[in-house]
Amino acid sequence: MSARESGRPDGTEGLTLWLVPADAVGLERQTYRLVDGSVALELRLHDVEGEPLEGGAAALLASFDETRIAACAEMVGIMAMLFDATLEHLRTRKQFGQPIGSFQAIQHRMAYQYAGLEQSRSHMLRAALRPGDPTAIAGAKAFISATAIKLAEDCVQFHGGMGVTDELVIGHGYKRILLLASLLGDSESELRRYVELAR
Repeated sequence: MSARESGRPDGTEGLTLWLVPADAVGLERQTYRLVDGSVALELRLHDVEGEPLEGGAAALLASFDETRIAACAEMVGIMAMLFDATLEHLRTRKQFGQPIGSFQAIQHRMAYQYAGLEQSRSHMLRAALRPGDPTAIAGAKAFISATAIKLAEDCVQFHGGMGVTDELVIGHGYKRILLLASLLGDSESELRRYVELAR
């Protein structure tokens, strides 16, 4: 857990990280489900004792960029899976006697999504190869978050109503992308962070 011992509430100075045993007296835990079905935990502490951890807020903030890179990598993987599944659906699903993937408007949209997927992959690799560069990481997270949501929405739309059912992976991938895209900052907040870092 983190606690402020000094400094301003809007800064990281004075923040200390504490190690608290899971069975500590006064520790209250409440679990709940996130949009993708994964489990999250809310902690409430009532006069709980803990031991300070080395590194403080700086160590915690350093781990955030590593988490952002991991989220970007997972989003790119899900994007590729959704794209491939949707491409197969468009080749086999027929309407008016021909595959729906033969319609030019759908081909244009899939071409656009393919370009976004490959651009996202490039952003992710650049950020992963420069782990000490917060500007590259913020730029990657901003771009991939927005692009992944758009791709997932198109994939759901191409599948119609069954795209959001539990029987298909499309809806599951979409929900996971929604969670990862907002983890530690959505596209807009990461874009603002990128602008600040790039000055």
